[in-house]
Amino acid sequence: MSKNLGATLPEDLLDFLSSTEPGEKFKQVILFSTTDEDGWPRHGLLSAREVFAKDSKRLLLLLYSNSHSSANLQREGKISIVLVNPNMSYYVFCKARPLSPLPDAPSETLFELTVEKVVEDSLATARILTGITFEGYDPGMTQENRKIVFQQLVDM
Repeated sequence: MSKNLGATLPEDLLDFLSSTEPGEKFKQVILFSTTDEDGWPRHGLLSAREVFAKDSKRLLLLLYSNSHSSANLQREGKISIVLVNPNMSYYVFCKARPLSPLPDAPSETLFELTVEKVVEDSLATARILTGITFEGYDPGMTQENRKIVFQQLVDM
């Protein structure tokens, strides 16, 4: 059953998205959706190193500059983020605006997201057993560089 939680991240989601501790967080896949010019949704997958919560209302997000999703965000300024795992199940709806590029991520666009609405989707009688996870890293950026860029998001 979906429940509208308002316009701030709940504590468990804020803790997850603002954590810098190594471990299972960085194996989580975060799903997002934007809207293409023709009105169809465009879905994408992010690592937890590409989304960082600065506080309960503001997130930072990195997307490839030449992607359709990045173009959609620049045009529409809206994104939904889905985070589902055994501990939480949330949809986060945000407004987005591009920020200045990061020197260590020249092929990516940095966006600031403002939380507009958070929806929790859970049932006491049903439990999520797994989320989407991955291992490895994007070949366009070394694993060490990805850590440096993530630290820049943390420090902003």
